[in-house]
Amino acid sequence: MACRRRYERWLRLTRKFLRDNAGNFALVTALILPVTLGAAGVAVETGRMLMVREHAQAAADDATLAAAAAIANGAIDATDGEEYATDHFHAEMTGVALGSKITVTPNFKVETANTSGHKDVTARASVDIDYGLMGFLHLLGLDDVHLTVGSTSKSASETRSALSIYFVLDRSGSMSDYSNGTMKIMALKTAMTSFLDRLDEADQADPQTSYVRTGVIAYNTDLFIPRTRSDWNDEYSTCFSLKYFYGRRELKDCAYYYYLQNGWSWDTDLHWSSSPARSYVDAILPSGNTNSAVGMALAYQKLVNGDEDKEHEKRNGQKPKKIIVLMTDGENNVNGSDEQTTAYCNAAKAHDVEIFSVAFAAPEHAKALLRSCANDENHFYAAADSDQLVSAFQSIGKKATNLMVRLAD
Repeated sequence: MACRRRYERWLRLTRKFLRDNAGNFALVTALILPVTLGAAGVAVETGRMLMVREHAQAAADDATLAAAAAIANGAIDATDGEEYATDHFHAEMTGVALGSKITVTPNFKVETANTSGHKDVTARASVDIDYGLMGFLHLLGLDDVHLTVGSTSKSASETRSALSIYFVLDRSGSMSDYSNGTMKIMALKTAMTSFLDRLDEADQADPQTSYVRTGVIAYNTDLFIPRTRSDWNDEYSTCFSLKYFYGRRELKDCAYYYYLQNGWSWDTDLHWSSSPARSYVDAILPSGNTNSAVGMALAYQKLVNGDEDKEHEKRNGQKPKKIIVLMTDGENNVNGSDEQTTAYCNAAKAHDVEIFSVAFAAPEHAKALLRSCANDENHFYAAADSDQLVSAFQSIGKKATNLMVRLAD
């Protein structure tokens, strides 16, 4: 009898224990939390490995392209190509947060094929990543992860493609505002200089001919095409007002615009040299409202008419790849401008013109317009500040030069 009572008592306690849910959450959490944290840690570390590999790949590509162009142009000797490519690689990797446990070691090889005069620059960058002391990947038995990226560029003429590129730039009054301590119009001038430098470097890789034509137009409610003394006098007045009444001291000496009254003018055509575009950008001043349609209309006209194809046919025998870079920092405030801008963007794309767009610290409506104008999401840039504007133009410049100097497989 006593045994039976003890058995029934044990059975009641067992059932009570099984029905009691108190503490289950803590128990389950204790079991799952290490697994969850470990998985999150592995994901973070794996993501960082891929990020470093991506940056190393881009840096290797840029380094081989730059070395190939410099050697073919005679700027450096082939024997200096490896050092030149290495320096360029490290410059491109500047700013990438590697930390003390990540080592990036580039190795470059330069070969010149004397039989045909082709100069090939081959770049290989090895990335050693040591996570041994961080624990997460170590739990999986991994002390070190070794990643390797490779890149090959050729500066021979048959690897080059013709390019016509037209810039449509906002010069409305809001471009006199500041972003990251830099006046927005000055950031745009810096971005354009960097872009044109990259185009020139790629184009000069073949000293026998030219492949790049550039044109530029700035707009507010109208096009910036100063031709007469009266036009330049207006720009002189704008400069004087901005510089001395609004404190925009970064602008050029206003006497520059007074000097340009003496017959200096620009056309809006594309040119084989980047000098006209550089001079034009140098003179842009911010003023007025915004109407991107007038700029897109001119870019469409200049690129789609048959004259542009004929210019390349005479110079390099190719049909050019055509690009428009559209940039604004604000919404259009002229009736119908959004619809007209969209119409010209669609018409240009229908004629195989590739459109990149950059919304510079712009409101959402302007971003939506430029996003719809671009070929796709990879062709649209939302630059929140001056630094991002320069980075956006550098990114587009890389893509444009990659169309000219194609990476070998």
